[in-house]
Amino acid sequence: MKQDPDQTSRSSLLPRLSVTRPVTVTMCLIGLLVIGIVAYNRISIQARAPGNDPDWFWVDVPQENATVQERYNDIALPLEQHMKTLKDLRNIWAFAGNPWAGVEVEFRPGTDMDLAYNRVSDRSERAKLELPEEVRDKIKVWKWNPDQAEVLWTGLSVPDHIQNKEKYIQAHVMDPIERIDGVAKTEIYGIERKEVIIWVDQEKLRAHGIETFELVESLRRDNFALAGGYVQEGGKRYYVRSLAHYQSLDEIQNVPIRSKKSEKEIRLKDVAQIIHDSLPRERVWRVDGQKNLGFDVYKTSGVNIVDLCERVVAKMEEIEASTDVEFRIFYSEGKMISDSMGNLRNTGLWGGLFAALILLFFLRAFRMTALITLSIPLCVMITVTVLYFMGWTLNLLTMMGLMVGVGMVVDNAIVIVENIYRYRAKGEKPHEASIKGASEVGLAITMATLTTVVVFLPMILMNDSFYMKYLLSKIGMPVVFALVGSLFVALLFIPLAAKRFGGSVVKADPKSIRWSRDGYRRALSWVMNHRRDTFLVVALLFATIWYPVEKVKFT
Repeated sequence: MKQDPDQTSRSSLLPRLSVTRPVTVTMCLIGLLVIGIVAYNRISIQARAPGNDPDWFWVDVPQENATVQERYNDIALPLEQHMKTLKDLRNIWAFAGNPWAGVEVEFRPGTDMDLAYNRVSDRSERAKLELPEEVRDKIKVWKWNPDQAEVLWTGLSVPDHIQNKEKYIQAHVMDPIERIDGVAKTEIYGIERKEVIIWVDQEKLRAHGIETFELVESLRRDNFALAGGYVQEGGKRYYVRSLAHYQSLDEIQNVPIRSKKSEKEIRLKDVAQIIHDSLPRERVWRVDGQKNLGFDVYKTSGVNIVDLCERVVAKMEEIEASTDVEFRIFYSEGKMISDSMGNLRNTGLWGGLFAALILLFFLRAFRMTALITLSIPLCVMITVTVLYFMGWTLNLLTMMGLMVGVGMVVDNAIVIVENIYRYRAKGEKPHEASIKGASEVGLAITMATLTTVVVFLPMILMNDSFYMKYLLSKIGMPVVFALVGSLFVALLFIPLAAKRFGGSVVKADPKSIRWSRDGYRRALSWVMNHRRDTFLVVALLFATIWYPVEKVKFT
């Protein structure tokens, strides 16, 4: 088939390559689909987009048997003095309550929070010497981390006939779930743990001349485990270890209490009551009015939360079938993500369907509409592939960007297909019509796409607010990738598809379209012939906009 050399030289590279190299273009399409499917199946799905670490820390110190004012003066104020020297510090607050005291430090946006965490830990170590001795080893620097939040929060019911519930839960619930790949740890709340409780009678202590610290030291000296080295004999080495742990309540009751003021031998049971019981509970877990336990599951970093929650729930169902325990799931981050993603996905599908119906209404050609609609899944696939190789995740923000781009990616394909069909209506063969139609408007749609893409760059790169830059980048970059992908699809794949599947008959425009075109032509002719009147009308329209712009409220 011979082509006009002038027309061939004027044709754009991608449309000409699309039509003249169909095998190459088809293989590129298949490769893109394969990579896109792999990327979609492997990309991590999360509720929150990573990279927005909070710019604050809490330094907490627990202290029992002290007033709030004492905690504030002895703990919060010394910590505040040391934290004031931190670099990039924005705000600092000292607080005290029951039974906590500490400070909250906030850093400027854009601060390296890993480095800031090390600096806060260093200041906490320096402040130890100024704190009460009993709390120096209890300082905790806390920062919020999505990986530290539970992905499953459930209620756990265990029958009353099980005596040692803690051991039973550890063996039949916690261990099987923690063996699941992706589970970092599990925690149980509300279980009654029995402990040895010593109720000291202060009157008897004073009568025997014994100080409280002497009683505590006596208990510490009689309860220990100490390595004693090793003994080597006959080529064998025997390790020696001294074990002096209490084995029963009788041993604890008969512990001798040594006092500097009295030489009389006093036993612990003479000055205290020793019992093995549960401590008074400050919290009670109930579900439907019945005693229950709280059970949380935590994930490892980078795991697919949806897949992990599904596997954990399946394991819980197996445990319920083989044991007497019962789970009640109150919160599942995986289900929340699935529901949110499902809503966004359905929104995108409905948006694509409505776009296709509108195109079908105006074009009145099913094949032509199908060609244009084909660009939507292709552009989404390209965007997901780019996000995967960038190390991003599919989350609520990036999915919002994809949904915004769904209605924009068909613009380039509409222009290309409409121009190709215009040449087909003039009698051009499918081969020449695809090249001429795509090449003629290729530069125009390229400029239009780039001007839309450029709009997002100032908002992403030049915004002084870290949070605004973060939100705009997570939402705007998927739109940018979708638009660039739509340009690539329109210039490379649409011409070949129009040639192969465009059909041989080009339908005439319906009466409504012809009437709209004639009306537009008459309006345009009037504007060109009455330029002064047009300028006055435009100026009047701008004047009517001024008043609402001045009165609108900015928040």
